[in-house]
Amino acid sequence: MKEGVHCLTEDDFGFTLENENDLKKVEVIDTRAKEIWKIIEPFLDNLMKNPEKDVIKWPGQVRVKVITEVKQKIQKIMED
Repeated sequence: MKEGVHCLTEDDFGFTLENENDLKKVEVIDTRAKEIWKIIEPFLDNLMKNPEKDVIKWPGQVRVKVITEVKQKIQKIMED
């Protein structure tokens, strides 16, 4: 059996890749996931602020604008 290129991610689940093209695909996916995390993490951090408060005020027009911008950033990452 031909030995493949071992995937070097933290949680690779023990699988191997058969060629360098597969490894490049995994690297692209990993890069995209990290870019998306950089967008989502501040949002989640902000939601965790002031846990003693049960209500989050986020006016409708501001909310729509921010969510639209985030969606566009994520869509751009996925299209590249």
